[in-house]
Amino acid sequence: FIINKLHGEKEILGPGIEKLRALTGVPVLGVLPYREFLLDDEDSLNLRTRPPRSGRGELRIGVVLLPHFSNTSDFQPLYLEPDVALSFMAPDGDLNIFDLLVLPGTKNTMQDLCTLHEVNFTERLRTFLSQGGTVLGICGGFQMLGGCVRDPWHLESSQDEIPGLSLLEMVTELHPQKVLRRVRGFWNGHPEARMEGYEIHQGRSHFLTSYPAFFLLDSVEQEGVAFGEQIFGTYCHGIFDQNHFRRHFLNFLRSKKNLPPLPEAGPSWREKLLQELDALADFLESHLDFQALEKILAL
Repeated sequence: FIINKLHGEKEILGPGIEKLRALTGVPVLGVLPYREFLLDDEDSLNLRTRPPRSGRGELRIGVVLLPHFSNTSDFQPLYLEPDVALSFMAPDGDLNIFDLLVLPGTKNTMQDLCTLHEVNFTERLRTFLSQGGTVLGICGGFQMLGGCVRDPWHLESSQDEIPGLSLLEMVTELHPQKVLRRVRGFWNGHPEARMEGYEIHQGRSHFLTSYPAFFLLDSVEQEGVAFGEQIFGTYCHGIFDQNHFRRHFLNFLRSKKNLPPLPEAGPSWREKLLQELDALADFLESHLDFQALEKILAL
């Protein structure tokens, strides 16, 4: 056995550990105290009860907690930034307290769109934008910004089509075969704001009018939408992993509030992850009986 997430003193477990060993004949290899690491979450795990993380909180970013929320790791790098207060909010929550509202990826765009319509999200989102707010849609959240999402193969729903939030003149159709690819590029008009990410989606989006691209990719493609400095959409996950893009985009939001720009954070997100993994390894080594574990595994 390994006892995990202990709050309190290990010594108080002594009699219980001996009793457990006597009853089961199975040894206890260690007791792990509760400790939080800045590592990627399992999709949407514990987000409903997680309090906001923030530095000074000059930028308030709200991520809509869709029922089928996916790719929660898209937002972990924002925890590195001292000026960001990051919250995960229910679809019927108050939008107007945020500077940036994010519609994230989802495992089911069709059903989650229905959820948003049930709470009058379209009208509330338009009010948010009329007051100067900014919205970012990522993957499924990007698809939602259009006029409708069609599902002719009924991959996600029994319905053929569901209206979108109608912020963009765009139609998305879901296809059985997924798009899977890595992408590199930069924020359109900001060549110093490099980003790397990946796409994984079944939707194919078609624009009924021309919009400026959000990103210019190294493959000489235009990707996503940046419309009116308020509406941004992309199929790319992981865009905040790169310090360059993340800080440039946050400074853009700061400029809308007449706040001065901040420099890039210290280590990159990748470097921070490696530091956290090293810390996790040291933590496990200090609390587990690895000699006994190796014997059990016959290493």
